[in-house]
Amino acid sequence: MNAKRSIINVLDANTINQIAAGEVIERPASIVKELIENAIDAGANHVVIDFLEGGKKRIRVSDNGHGIVREDFSKIFLRHSTSKISSAQDLMAIHSLGFRGEALASIAAIASVQLTSKGEGEDAGNFIQVKGGKQIDFHPAGSNQGTQIVVEDLFFNTPVRRKFLKSTQVESSRIYEVVKRTALSFPAVSLECIRDGRQIFYSSGNGKVEDILMDLQGMHYFEQLFPIAREKDGIRIDGYLSEPNASRGNRNHQYFFLNHRYISSPMLRFALEEAYQPFMMKGRFPIAILLVTLDPGRVDVNVHPTKLEVRFQEEKRVKETVLAMLKEAIQVYNQPKSWQFTDPKSLPGTKDPVVQLNTSESVESQLNEQIARYIIQEEDSTQLELKSESPAGSDSDEMELSLKKVPYGINSDEAAIQKAHPAVSEPTVLVPTAEPVEAIQSAWRTEEIQPAPFAYPAAMIGAIFDTYILAKSFGPESLYLIDQHAAHERILYEAFRNKAENAANLMQQLLQPVVIPLNAVEFELVERFGHLMMKFGVEVETLAGQSIVLRSVPSQLGTMSPQDFFLRLLDEITALSSGEMGRDAEAAIAKAACKAAVKAGDHLSQEEVSSLFEQLKTCKDPFHCPHGRPTMIRLSQAELEKKFGRRT
Repeated sequence: MNAKRSIINVLDANTINQIAAGEVIERPASIVKELIENAIDAGANHVVIDFLEGGKKRIRVSDNGHGIVREDFSKIFLRHSTSKISSAQDLMAIHSLGFRGEALASIAAIASVQLTSKGEGEDAGNFIQVKGGKQIDFHPAGSNQGTQIVVEDLFFNTPVRRKFLKSTQVESSRIYEVVKRTALSFPAVSLECIRDGRQIFYSSGNGKVEDILMDLQGMHYFEQLFPIAREKDGIRIDGYLSEPNASRGNRNHQYFFLNHRYISSPMLRFALEEAYQPFMMKGRFPIAILLVTLDPGRVDVNVHPTKLEVRFQEEKRVKETVLAMLKEAIQVYNQPKSWQFTDPKSLPGTKDPVVQLNTSESVESQLNEQIARYIIQEEDSTQLELKSESPAGSDSDEMELSLKKVPYGINSDEAAIQKAHPAVSEPTVLVPTAEPVEAIQSAWRTEEIQPAPFAYPAAMIGAIFDTYILAKSFGPESLYLIDQHAAHERILYEAFRNKAENAANLMQQLLQPVVIPLNAVEFELVERFGHLMMKFGVEVETLAGQSIVLRSVPSQLGTMSPQDFFLRLLDEITALSSGEMGRDAEAAIAKAACKAAVKAGDHLSQEEVSSLFEQLKTCKDPFHCPHGRPTMIRLSQAELEKKFGRRT
């Protein structure tokens, strides 16, 4: 019997480098990240990022750091060669952004790299070119102090990798996102970003994060934030948090930096959202730009090749400390700060002193909505989760917040109101007759109408809680509660679908177009679904960087601001599953648009309520919202009499 041949291969250096490159270099933005980090580690205070065609054609990064001396040029592109550490002991306390010594070797393995640099104290610079891991050229060259690196022919020897790159617009957006994160993390470093010959971002390096936030996201965004600066148990937090009444439908606006390194941390994310839980609706997320500073010896950053993930020592203790500081900051900001006591003599006809509290919004509508939903036992994505907590005591020495205005808050007395309403027996709730998932899928594809469970109510009575329309019928005698939110969704959904063939009838041109800064994920959604948004009256135009111009919105918006609608639309599209988009993208966008356009708690005039009642009557299916949930419930006269003990 013949012996089996060896099947274990020792890989050559080129193959090893390409595998390593796959771990570190995923796309052009990965290259930009590594090169910017090298520049900052080299002491640069001015970095220029210049790229063509989303970085697929060329990336050039220049800095004014201390440069590379000639004798080090032979080591630049060797794997695991670095100036950041010299032994394993140094890994116990990493102070630099880079330390693995893999970036330049990984880039050179799958691209053509030209590097020009002049070290401190040298009379001239040097130039080296490497392509596919092989040195092509090396010679002296004129240069200012600092380093310039040009990357071309990305993935030339791995065409499969290149094929998986996104469009030029999307790849450009991801590079811009890297530049944005770096600017927020290092406000004292001046960054200049040039896309296809046009400057799309510039930061002065004045060290002011607020200037960068306003440049990147605009004044509307910045006005929703308040600063945080706290320190406890050797952990310091600086940055900005959103007001409790300002939120987004996803976590794309949460940025966490650890010792100036951008990280993805489930622990920090959990602490943030736990701190906001008493003030935030279910399915909504706060905005946060947080820099956490602690002893490098208490954290291990050598966990992931891209250094995106970290591991904390005593993670539970760190989480509890961060959570406590966040809670204190939010509670301090959320407490009433400005009281105006008016002299009763100055108020004609007033006998008692009048106290005016300067709060930005009343919680009455939120409490009313919660109580109503609690009574009828209806689970809905708009339900508020209110929790009563006694404000934690805080050290006044730690409070370094400058407050702009005071939003509404939920205190223990208001939470007690909610508890004072016990659950009652569940009334008749209308549900789809088919199984929910299949029914919704079928409705999206064919708009088959579910059987009507009863006749439409005959007359409207009024509205309560800014959420429900009261109506009645006479045969049999019944009381109806119509969900204003669900009813408006159904009306808009059918309008969107009916008018999609003629978008001009649905479109309302803005007299003054609105420029809206986006993040990379939102910008990619616009790039992908902009043509479908157009069918429903949303016309956008992309700009350099990650901004868009909003030129038109659906005519059914009413008083909602165009910017608020568009951002809510993006949140709703982000929440859609890939399965939903795959079955019928147009129907999914329609659903997202109508959900973004309305919400429970919107105040409507008597005329608007009447119009909503009449419009719902004309819908093909007035009894279900686009998601398959009921738009109304019915309480018969017999059911009401039972609840009041008039009938057994």
